[in-house]
Amino acid sequence: MLINGNLFKYISQVFKNQRFTPSVFLCYSPKEGGFLRKNFTNMAVYLPKEKKQEIFKEYGGDEKNTGSTEGQVALLSYRIKKLSEHLHKFKKDHATRRALLMMVGRRKRHLAYLKRKDLEGYRALIKKLGLRG
Repeated sequence: MLINGNLFKYISQVFKNQRFTPSVFLCYSPKEGGFLRKNFTNMAVYLPKEKKQEIFKEYGGDEKNTGSTEGQVALLSYRIKKLSEHLHKFKKDHATRRALLMMVGRRKRHLAYLKRKDLEGYRALIKKLGLRG
């Protein structure tokens, strides 16, 4: 293993004239005997604005009605589904797992609120989203 200043010189020699983007990282690999350049293209992708508008238009009544409980639950359900797919591939991604559990809790609180305020709307939303078995 190289020490401090020599490490920087080593890295600059190995990766001379190569650009690094935010999705490219250096990883030390003892097997390979040095640093490797890794591309992490499977990083999280944010939800496109059009998809959010589509979800709120379908469940919230209007694409600008982003505060409706039904729209919030539908959006959380969509995001939970996508994160679950991600976690099937990357089982050790604990930060994403925590975010998923927080979203499930938030959706549960929204559903409890909707059940208290509008029981028929709650039942219709559950049926439309395919939640609860």
